[in-house]
Amino acid sequence: MNLYKDFPVITQVPQIPSNDADTLYKLPFLELLLANDAFIDQLDEQQCIELMKMVVEKYEKKIENSHVYNIANIKKTFLLGAVVISKHGIDSKTPEQQDFIHRFIDTYEQFHNADLSLLSEISKIISEL
Repeated sequence: MNLYKDFPVITQVPQIPSNDADTLYKLPFLELLLANDAFIDQLDEQQCIELMKMVVEKYEKKIENSHVYNIANIKKTFLLGAVVISKHGIDSKTPEQQDFIHRFIDTYEQFHNADLSLLSEISKIISEL
């Protein structure tokens, strides 16, 4: 979690090769690793709250820098947020939000063909945190 917290969200499109280009590609992979059950299941409630704050911060910075981060990159941030909510906060969501979260996680791999309204709903849920 400390690595994720300190991992920068870049603000300029990097020239390849560069350290910024590495950062652009490594951050989403770090989010995928953190979304794994082996990691999430070890977190207590306070750690989940801290992680969700980080997810919201990274999400907001990526949205602010949408000229750098595409939807495939932001989708990984959504996945991490959705998994944390699913494991440690789903009870605080409405049944409709719970459905959106579960459908997003279940269809993540096929999401390039999925309904973009689901992405919009996940965005709203994460933004509300």
